[in-house]
Amino acid sequence: PFYLPGTRQQQNKGKGRELNGKFGDNTGDLAGGGTENDFTPDVPAFDAESEGGPVMLIDRSVRSGRWADALEMLGESNPWRGTGRSGPAIPNPDGGIKVEASMCHLRGVLMTRLNRQDRAKEHFMEALALDVKCYDAFHELINGNLLGIDEEWDFVQGLQFKQQVPDDADFVRLVYTIRLKKEKHVAEMALARQRLVEEYGMGENPDVLFAFAESKYAQYRWEDAFAITSRIQELVGIHPTSLPIHIACMHNLRHLHPRLFLLAHQLVDKDPDEPGSWYAVGVYYLMTRKFLDARKFFSKANLMDPRFGPAWIGFAHSYSYEGEHDHAIVAYSTAARLFPGMHLPALFLGMEYLQVNNLALAGEYFGMAESICDTDPLLYNEQGVLAFYNEQYDEAVEYLEKAISLATHVQGTDAVWATTYLNLGQAYRKLE
Repeated sequence: PFYLPGTRQQQNKGKGRELNGKFGDNTGDLAGGGTENDFTPDVPAFDAESEGGPVMLIDRSVRSGRWADALEMLGESNPWRGTGRSGPAIPNPDGGIKVEASMCHLRGVLMTRLNRQDRAKEHFMEALALDVKCYDAFHELINGNLLGIDEEWDFVQGLQFKQQVPDDADFVRLVYTIRLKKEKHVAEMALARQRLVEEYGMGENPDVLFAFAESKYAQYRWEDAFAITSRIQELVGIHPTSLPIHIACMHNLRHLHPRLFLLAHQLVDKDPDEPGSWYAVGVYYLMTRKFLDARKFFSKANLMDPRFGPAWIGFAHSYSYEGEHDHAIVAYSTAARLFPGMHLPALFLGMEYLQVNNLALAGEYFGMAESICDTDPLLYNEQGVLAFYNEQYDEAVEYLEKAISLATHVQGTDAVWATTYLNLGQAYRKLE
């Protein structure tokens, strides 16, 4: 998931927003994910002696950023599929990750670099189905937001853990479960975290703590999330995975704004090669409404890692906050294309179209966001505003009451949703 600076309060047109957020963005020169040589992915090196000359050529092409050449040599489909040598039930004699799964993962990486997200998703899913130990494929699916909430849950829970890792099946399933999106299956994820802590002694493990912080952030409990991410920083220093949510909490909590300034300087000094460091600088400038500077540093983060989601939406927000709706729409559209399993770009597109009074397109994008995630209170607040503008006051009341009900369910503070209560009051007034 991506975390964007949270508090976006826009009082025009009767709309105040509390965007808990997650980040993703687009810019003209970054829209294609960077040039071929901008980024070299971490892919497993292949043994030329065991796999032969062609694999060595593929490996060289990948490492030099020649994605299309590598894909042409590798092929766009799994040649072992449908043969007696392929399938999740076929064991790997040496106990490592299957070569077939590694090849599918590499094929997915190449598809991602070539901006063919649908095919990339298919290959990553095939790699993980063939071998649940292929964690890189899991990482690409989850961090790349290639799967929707229900889709990723059903897929991961349906993997053949017991057949493929009989000795560690329960542990691997739990580790994978806590990494999934936090908007649904809250009880199951809480139980998975509890078991990892109590049965496996992972109470101070940074990944388990990060999953806990994500769940708190999804509930708009920024203070709690920040306390957990701060503990992670104490344990391991700079922790790139938890850094975006740590920064987002500091943005959402006003009393932490001065600390965000200091943190951004510290990160740039200590780790200038980490995109999260420049993302922190971009968030600070976004917070201080220096939008041109914010875009500069969000772009720098994305040049370092074109798949760093938080900076993509951060870039788009810088246009939206500035009132540059056309540029913001282009930016959010690119984020929606790059991260099809995330509902926020579609939600933000609907909000932009609502601001320019294109109610038909706003409704279309809100529907798209709902098809990906139907548990976000902010989405129903926006749909209530749209219904109000369409003079469908009964429907507006229904959406706004659902937003408040969901907000209560996620246990966030009522103050976050003050504008939703105000919108609901306005809708009731029209009904009178």
